[in-house]
Amino acid sequence: MARKRQSNFSIALDELINGKDASAEAPKTEAAKTEAATTAPKAEPIVTPKVEPTPVAKPEPKPEPKPQPQPKPAPAPKPAPEVKVAPKKPTEEEIAAMETLINAETIINGSIVSKNALRIQGTVEGDVSTTSAMDVSGDITGKIVAKELNLSSGTVEGNVNCVENMTMDSDSMILGDISAKELVLDGKVKGNVNGFYVKSWGREK
Repeated sequence: MARKRQSNFSIALDELINGKDASAEAPKTEAAKTEAATTAPKAEPIVTPKVEPTPVAKPEPKPEPKPQPQPKPAPAPKPAPEVKVAPKKPTEEEIAAMETLINAETIINGSIVSKNALRIQGTVEGDVSTTSAMDVSGDITGKIVAKELNLSSGTVEGNVNCVENMTMDSDSMILGDISAKELVLDGKVKGNVNGFYVKSWGREK
C-alpha cells in the first residue's frame, strides 16, 4: 500500500513541476492504442484556400502620335532685279570743262564741232567750232568759232569769231578777220578787227 501511495505522490509532484497530467502521459496498452486509433476522429486535411492574384491593371496603350505635316521649304528668294542706273547727264558747265586734245602728231582733214573745251596742238584742215574755250598752238586752215580763244604760237588761216575774250601772243598769226568782245593782240593779224576793247601791238593790214 505504501508503494501505491508513493506512486500517486510522484504523479502529483510531476503534475506540479511539469504542469501536465502525469496519468495522461502514462503508457497505454496496445488495446488502448488500437481503440484510440479507431475511435479518434480522423484529422481533416487542411485545405489552403487558393488566393487569387490581384489583377494588375494593364497600362492603357498610349495613342501613337499623329504624323505632323512637314512644313514646306520656303522658296528661294528671287534675285532682286538689276536696276540699271542711267549715267548722269553732265551739265553744260561740266561739258564745257571737259577738254578734247588734238596732239601735235594729229592731222584732221575736216570740220570739228564740239561742246567741250578744245586744245589743238596738231593740224586741222577745216572749220572748228565749240561753245566752250579753245586753246590753239597748232595750225588751223578754216574758220574758228569759240566762246573764248587763246592763240599761242599758232597760225590761223580764216576768220575768227569769239563770243567773249580772245588773246594771242607774239609768235601767233591770223590771216583773216577777227571779231571778239575783248581782244588782246600781240601777234600778226592780216584782216579786219572788231571788238569792244582792243589792245594791239603787232597788228598788220
